[in-house]
Amino acid sequence: SLSSIVLLYNTLHKVEAYQPDVIGISVYIWNAEYVKEWIVRIREVLPNCRIVLGGPEVTYENDGWFDLPIDAILQGEGEITFWQYVQNKEDVDGLKTREYTSSVPYAKVPISYLESLESPYFLEMDKKDMDRRYLYVETSRGCPYHCGYCMASLDNKLRFFDIEEIKRQILSLINKGGRVFKF
Repeated sequence: SLSSIVLLYNTLHKVEAYQPDVIGISVYIWNAEYVKEWIVRIREVLPNCRIVLGGPEVTYENDGWFDLPIDAILQGEGEITFWQYVQNKEDVDGLKTREYTSSVPYAKVPISYLESLESPYFLEMDKKDMDRRYLYVETSRGCPYHCGYCMASLDNKLRFFDIEEIKRQILSLINKGGRVFKF
């Protein structure tokens, strides 16, 4: 559609203006086709930029993605591995390139590490309209279901964030204007 083409080129020009060395893209079922087209276009305007993919659509089935001009795929959770990749670290869990596959096929991040990070909910750009948005609060990682269409259910391990920390975040969000939460 015309709106998709406009969105593609608007995004392309915004990223091109930054002249990044690395671009990380999370690929989901809802954006996979858009991402494929965008990768081809971004490679044309930023030929030396490293492109790394992550997300559920490339974690479990990813060989076809290497037909595109990407440099790597990070399989699994990327909060640690993305930065290791950016810094050219060796032995990055879940890293796959055309020439290399990590001995750890799926990266996992300890919940305690995630809880130590600054909350992503309090970015300055988000504060002004927090009362008009859905706020997605992560309370667990993993999935207890086995839906046949969902790749995220293949790893059957469910991990929970600390309930007291979740309560603290929600109360703080309410105090900043948050009204609608999804978990």
